[in-house]
Amino acid sequence: MRTTTFYLFLIFFLNFISNKLSAQHQPYPVHETKSVIMQDPYLIDPSETSMTVAWKTDTPSHSKVVYGKEGEELNHTAENQEHGLLKVGTMHTVRIENLEPGTTYQYKVMSRRVVKLNPYWPAMGEWVESEVYNFTTFDKNKSEFTFSAITDIHESNQRINTFIDLIDWNKTDFLVHTGDAYHYLSSEDQVFGSFLSSIAKGLNQEKP
Repeated sequence: MRTTTFYLFLIFFLNFISNKLSAQHQPYPVHETKSVIMQDPYLIDPSETSMTVAWKTDTPSHSKVVYGKEGEELNHTAENQEHGLLKVGTMHTVRIENLEPGTTYQYKVMSRRVVKLNPYWPAMGEWVESEVYNFTTFDKNKSEFTFSAITDIHESNQRINTFIDLIDWNKTDFLVHTGDAYHYLSSEDQVFGSFLSSIAKGLNQEKP
């Protein structure tokens, strides 16, 4: 009796392990649904060899940036990972590293809605993509650089637009905001609607 019980347990255990292992390699279901990019990409934290791209979607998504040098294919991919896990959320920041100084790159952002976050095979939606934009990395060997600085916006989109229109973007490498963007913060919508969306639009997805 004990031998029979042992074999039954062994068969059950092996089937359980087999199902778990095969489950990890099953294709995940894809639904006909897409996230919406609520905030177009904007560039932050630039350096000679890296750039961070940020954007926002309406639903939790897995996101990435595809990029390549100007005039070449977008054949490189950057994703936001933490401890080996891909992040899922509505606010996306992806760091592109190992770039060359003083070089112009093309990029676009891509987000894929996570319908249900299951183990092994999450239910996913379809990819949504932005337009293709470009940015240029910094170069410490340049003889000069130009930046513009604005301050004391105090949640006035009209003031932002006025300042943005005064800037010669053909001669500006980056924008600095020195403070007082908000009276105070009480919601995420305020972050974008009262400041960040207008700034991002003025930077045109190309200037950090």
